[in-house]
Amino acid sequence: MTRGKSLVIVSLLATLIIVLVGCSQPASSPAPAPTVTATATVTTTITTTATPTPQTATPSPTPTTAPQFSMRLASTVPATHPQGREFSRFADRVNERAKGKLKITFMTYAELPAFKSTEALTLLKDGSLDLSLVANILLAGSDPLLSASELPYITRSLPDAQKALDIAKPYYEPVFAKYNAVPLAYTWLPGLHFWFTKPVESLADVKGLKVRVFSPETSELVTGMGGSPITLASGEVSAALDRGTIEGVMTLASSLGTMGWAASIKSGIWINSPFTISMLMIGKQQLDKLPKDLQDIVWQSAKEMETELYKYPTVWEGEGVIDVLQRGIEINTLPKDDQAKMLELARAVWDNWAKRAGGQANELLSAIRKALNY
Repeated sequence: MTRGKSLVIVSLLATLIIVLVGCSQPASSPAPAPTVTATATVTTTITTTATPTPQTATPSPTPTTAPQFSMRLASTVPATHPQGREFSRFADRVNERAKGKLKITFMTYAELPAFKSTEALTLLKDGSLDLSLVANILLAGSDPLLSASELPYITRSLPDAQKALDIAKPYYEPVFAKYNAVPLAYTWLPGLHFWFTKPVESLADVKGLKVRVFSPETSELVTGMGGSPITLASGEVSAALDRGTIEGVMTLASSLGTMGWAASIKSGIWINSPFTISMLMIGKQQLDKLPKDLQDIVWQSAKEMETELYKYPTVWEGEGVIDVLQRGIEINTLPKDDQAKMLELARAVWDNWAKRAGGQANELLSAIRKALNY
């Protein structure tokens, strides 16, 4: 392919789904960007695969007395975001089934300015929060072992991401226990991509650009690409893009619109890695104070949400790509030489992560690489 554009206009939704959830890609062959021809036929095909409509809990009747137990659920994304919507529905299901004995209120971290999502586990431990959507990748600074299944390029499909998580859970859960935090459900977001406020088609175009990162591993990757990593909270990104404080972000196609970042974006590089984990966590002390019937309701509702959310990442990202293209944003694949360099950079990130994390990190990384044929 020439250095020019591989402007992506997803030709068949099947192509996109294969990219997102197909069989594991070999280490030497990163997943390509979806390519599309904008035709009426394609549009019809895409619209027939709209997001499955999950059963929505019937709003619970307003109790005549205050609930016996009240809890707050803090989310990193709003209820307008596909993932935030499902976490909000979890709260609704619990509230309906508890029949006034337990009320969970869905809130965003933006509504709780005293709290930071990067400190979610500490907030659960000290009782400042009852429940939280916890993005594993945001905890890497304080607990680097939790990055194992979300290292750049380590997974490039949802089945591979699930394999990596299944291997990593026995290593992760003692870390959660240290914070007296109980994972009620594990959920997935689609693979990440790079998005820029300028036309970018190759690594040469990234040189010198300020790119928002969210972990030591993504910072190291951006540095290797020639960019300048900038750490910002999610709530600061939109204004930073508008002002030019940052010129790039690493996120989902489906998040550009829902997070309000798309207006500043001109182009993207299709990476599709890593797939990231978000967990529904509850403080152990908060769970233990509930009687068994209410605990059962919380667990049942969380597992239902987990099952539903596993179905959706590919559909969200398909819809996200359509939205991006309709906004006139170009999606490009890197030239083959740059793809090889990215994989080389990623392998160096893995090794440096293992040194930084220490302890069982090498053992865990080896197990994941073996399972995914790296």
